[in-house]
Amino acid sequence: MRIIVTLLIAISSCTGALAQTSNDLFDVNVLQEIRLDVKPTDWQAIQDNPASDAYYLADLHWRNITVGRVGIRQRGGSTRSGIKPSLHVDINRYEDQTFLGLKSFNLKNNVQDASMMKDRLVMEVYSRFGVPVQRHVSAKLYVNGDYYGVYGLIETVDKTFLQRVFAENDGYLYSYELAGLYHFEYLGPDAALYSSRFFSPQTHENKPQPGPLVAMIRTMNLASDADFPTAIAPYLDISLFMKQLAIEDFMAEMDGILTGMNNFDLYRFLNGTSQLIPNDKDLSFGGPPSNLNRPQTPLLAGAARNVLIRRAFNVTAARNAYFNTIRSLSQITGTGGWLESEISRIYNQIRTAARDDPKKQCFTGAGTFTCTNVNFEDEVTANLQFARQRGDYALD
Repeated sequence: MRIIVTLLIAISSCTGALAQTSNDLFDVNVLQEIRLDVKPTDWQAIQDNPASDAYYLADLHWRNITVGRVGIRQRGGSTRSGIKPSLHVDINRYEDQTFLGLKSFNLKNNVQDASMMKDRLVMEVYSRFGVPVQRHVSAKLYVNGDYYGVYGLIETVDKTFLQRVFAENDGYLYSYELAGLYHFEYLGPDAALYSSRFFSPQTHENKPQPGPLVAMIRTMNLASDADFPTAIAPYLDISLFMKQLAIEDFMAEMDGILTGMNNFDLYRFLNGTSQLIPNDKDLSFGGPPSNLNRPQTPLLAGAARNVLIRRAFNVTAARNAYFNTIRSLSQITGTGGWLESEISRIYNQIRTAARDDPKKQCFTGAGTFTCTNVNFEDEVTANLQFARQRGDYALD
């Protein structure tokens, strides 16, 4: 009888684990908790060498699920930290396994955003307007039992993501790399001038076939004004691009298409068309604390230097897509609007965990420093001010 009871308990536990999906992990109504067990010397190496991409073994714990032998490493560019590491968690690095159907996910340290919510908020805005983006929720991270603070728990843009949002994943995915100033200029026919210099292959790495990418950029630059709308159509939906641009611009992103280019992926579908996938929006809402007039961040600053934006604004449908999206975005702002309410909801969800975060860092635009609870509260207040005032400014 005792053996039967033990078996029933084990079966019940497994059933509970199997019933959970990635939707439970990315439930916006829950402050998640991720625990990692890492060999102490390995964790120290991760902290001591933030620029390293070396992987280390870890065990992952979430709710009643444990996944052993996952790989973890530092991730990011300027956000890498020895105090509060940003992490890429590779579930099948060492074993042929998944976690809730995921092969990997990211843990973002929020060091460029004292409010710990901007990237998440902007991803929610994109989703609200029908633009496929990574799922992003907030989580508390514990390493070897020690609390490392509030992180962004973020879906990886990979083949699993592509299948979820596009119902296909055999096309060509590129991550845009900030390898110098670039704004979709045609640099000549040599594919190496574009990929992997600016567009780093994330699928089909051994046979990236960059020819269509080069052809798209050539068309952006060399098609006549009269031919441009029909010439670019097989490569890119420019009205969708302008909708995405409007969201980024309205949310005052300081490190994106207009200001970089930076922080997007590009997916070329099996039918040959491509779509940008925005990411990493923690410098939105007007950027770091040094910007004191965030709701009045100018629209379309630097637009003229970007070949695609400049040419798209000469196409009526694309231009209308931008301005119609700006008008629609203004409707979620103002006192009592959706954006203000969502900021307050996330604040209430993370407030205690954020105030208890012993590792939180702040970003000034020039570097990071230790954040205080006053910094956290002030940044949330600035977000609320942006939500109340941005719409009126954008429509003025």
